[in-house]
Formats: sequence, C-alpha cells, structure tokens
Amino acid sequence: MAGLNDYLFETARSLAEDDTVPFSFFDGKRVVITGSTGLIGSQLTRALLCRNERTRSKSIELVLPVRNPEKAKALFGNPNSIEYVKWKLGDKMQISGSADLFIHAACSTSRKDFS
Repeated sequence: MAGLNDYLFETARSLAEDDTVPFSFFDGKRVVITGSTGLIGSQLTRALLCRNERTRSKSIELVLPVRNPEKAKALFGNPNSIEYVKWKLGDKMQISGSADLFIHAACSTSRKDFS
C-alpha cells in the first residue's frame, strides 16, 4: 500500500505544481472534505497537502471527517494542517470552528445502497 500511496502523492505533487490549475483559490482557507479516504476525495486531499508544501506561507487547513482516523493518518500523515474528525455518512457532523469551503466527496459504498 505504501508504494501506491507514494505514487499517488507524486501524481498529486505534479498537479499541485501545475501553475495552470487555480489552487491559489484554496490558499489560506479552512476546507472540510468528506470522503477524503475515497477515490476522488483522497486525491484532492493529497493535492491540497502538496500545495501546502509548495506555499508554506498560505497554508490550507484541512478538516477531514472520516470513519477511521487511523486509516486516514496512514494515508496522509498527521501534519498540523489536518484536523481529523470521527464521522460517518448519515451522522451529524461536528467540527471545531467554521469552514470557508465544504467539499462533499463522500458516498456510500455498501452494495445494499445500490440494489
């Protein structure tokens, strides 16, 4: 899994360094991302973390509501720019403070929800 995660971070780093992508929109903002351990949400999270590495003075603060904080920490580490919140789809979400952006990338993955 580590090899795949490294590859995905390299891909995200390339994206974060592409000046044609308007990542500056996120600079200095507090962003909540549901589904951050899923396919799309995880790559967005990686790209924003890589953006933080590139522009340290304009840090993006990420709030990641996740079912399993340990799994998320294994994917993204535990930098100061991430707040992990234990949460699952359908539950009431409680985060500390406010957020500038809310990106909803969570989706049920249960087979019973699609039959």
